[in-house]
Amino acid sequence: MFSLEKGVFEKNNFTVRNANNKDIEQILSVSADIFGEGFADDLHNFMSKNGVVILVEDNGKIIGFSLGKIYTTQKIISIYFENISFDLEHFNQEENIGVIRTLGLIKSYQKQGIGKKLFEEVESQLKELGAKIIISPAWKDKNNTIYFDRLLKYFSYQPFLTISEYWKESCEQNKFQCPSKENGKCFCSVVFYKKNLT
Repeated sequence: MFSLEKGVFEKNNFTVRNANNKDIEQILSVSADIFGEGFADDLHNFMSKNGVVILVEDNGKIIGFSLGKIYTTQKIISIYFENISFDLEHFNQEENIGVIRTLGLIKSYQKQGIGKKLFEEVESQLKELGAKIIISPAWKDKNNTIYFDRLLKYFSYQPFLTISEYWKESCEQNKFQCPSKENGKCFCSVVFYKKNLT
């Protein structure tokens, strides 16, 4: 656990730390507020071996979290790229590939550097677990705005693959809140970013 840097945070009691099982209910509640019910239903997967769940608290109240995990190339393909054709050279034949699946922060706490601290910590821990490459999906809306783009580029991640209608089925089944959905139809895409750590 560490306190956030001084400056904007000196009057606040923000801490960033690894989550534990006692935090699950509150993380799911924050996730539902940010992304909609069901978005983090796979949280248990990130709380297990080779997973990283980082959270940030304001005086003990969880206000944001990030999820990361180490996978083999084959597992990455089966989870994120099944039935999608792309160049495996993006993974440089590495077997330890980190994924930063998401980072969520309550809106009133955004644009204060807290997201950077969350991202920095999840990336650092994935590297400690042996990640040689880290990938991260970013949501692209119907107006071609890519959320998470500035943060990913700040940490030297580069886009390598865009897939339209990637979340279409989940979106149209209301498994999460999609601000780009119109008349029950999904119009968003995903842009995958990566960073080589070697």
